[in-house]
This record gives sequence, C-alpha cells and structure tokens, in this order.
Amino acid sequence: MHDNLKAFFEKMNIFFNEEEENYFEDAKILNASFSKSGNMLRVFIEVKDFLPTNILHKLEMSLRTNTHIPTKINLEVLNQNYDNDLI
Repeated sequence: MHDNLKAFFEKMNIFFNEEEENYFEDAKILNASFSKSGNMLRVFIEVKDFLPTNILHKLEMSLRTNTHIPTKINLEVLNQNYDNDLI
C-alpha cells in the first residue's frame, strides 16, 4: 500500500489488518478533492484487482461510522477479470 493511501486511511480512522492490507498492495490515490459545495470529499483509488466483498463492506461501514467528513470513494480496477471466490 502506498504511503499516501495508508495515511489517508489512518486519517479517516479506517484500519485493516495485515491480510486485508495485502489487497491494497499496489493501490494508490489518483485524485482527492472536495465537491463544489465543499461538503463531501471524493477520493479516486486505483487498485490492481477487484476487492472481496468483505473488504468493500468494511470500507463502507468505516466511512459511515468513523469519519467526520462525508466521503465518497471511487475505485478504478486495473484488472477487470475477477475470481468468483471474492464474492
């Protein structure tokens, strides 16, 4: 996981264990900006492969409960092939 992504997750109070962090091994933030109204943070993250649903759920729930700023995360997935075991 790139340092800037790890720092972003820490600032947003989103923590993954070592196994979960492996899914973000090559992930990086492409762009982060506030909406025009200034009340929502939009973050674009590039990941190598699709993330398992349990990781997506943890990310979603963390954003709902642990953050002070409404945040929307868009994932750009490089490898569009997916493994059915992720579902």
